Amino acid sequence: VIRTYSQEIVDIFAKYGTIPVINGLTDIYHPCQILADMLTLKEMELLNKDLKFTYVGDSNNVTNSLIIGFSKLGIDITIGCP
Repeated sequence: VIRTYSQEIVDIFAKYGTIPVINGLTDIYHPCQILADMLTLKEMELLNKDLKFTYVGDSNNVTNSLIIGFSKLGIDITIGCP
């Protein structure tokens, strides 16, 4: 698990490493947070419904990961960032 500001560092470890690399957080993505969010939705049995999700806040690593993660699940997501 790597938590760093630099996405490039994670990419280098993933490319040249001999073991799996988990992106714990970078300045571009926060995939572990989104996996936790998706697990919460599954536990609440909301993933099987016609879910529409709205995010209003700063455009950051969480926003980027929300877009990628939720779109893979077919969740309709609307983003509002200043």
